[in-house]
Formats: sequence, structure tokens, C-alpha cells
Amino acid sequence: MKKYSIIGDCSIRELGGKFLMMVYPGNGQEPYALQVNESFARLYGLVKDLDSFTEEYLAAAIAAEYGLSPEAAGAEAAKTLKLWEEQCLVK
Repeated sequence: MKKYSIIGDCSIRELGGKFLMMVYPGNGQEPYALQVNESFARLYGLVKDLDSFTEEYLAAAIAAEYGLSPEAAGAEAAKTLKLWEEQCLVK
């Protein structure tokens, strides 16, 4: 079972109903900003302070947060982790 953790140098700010994530990836990469939606910000908030989490944990959190079936939550967790990996937000 693969474990993930959120990189340490990210923060989300709400500005006028919009959410902006500042990412400082390190490793010689330039910092950048991502505009994210409220759902993204809420999911990020659920796991950002954990030492590590699994896809199954994220799926359970999604199911509880949004009232989705386990199957739908599992699919959303997989898509979310793929996006987070593409944006270098998890390690």
C-alpha cells in the first residue's frame, strides 16, 4: 500500500471567494501559484498535516466529506492523487 505525504512548502489562501495555492517545490524548481477550487482546497486541508496517508484514506475522507459511495470516492481519490502527483504536491 503506497503512502503519500504532502510537500511541506504549500499554502492555500482564499481571496474574494477564490482559492490560490502557492507552491514552493524546491529542488531548483521555481515557485508557482495554482488557482484551485473550494473542493480541492478542502481535500488538501484534510491531509496536509498528516505525516502520511494512503489512497484508501483519501477515498474514505472523500466519501465522508461528500457522501459518495465507496466506489465513486475511490475513483475521485485516484484522480486527485494523479493531479497532485502531476503538480508535485505529494511525495
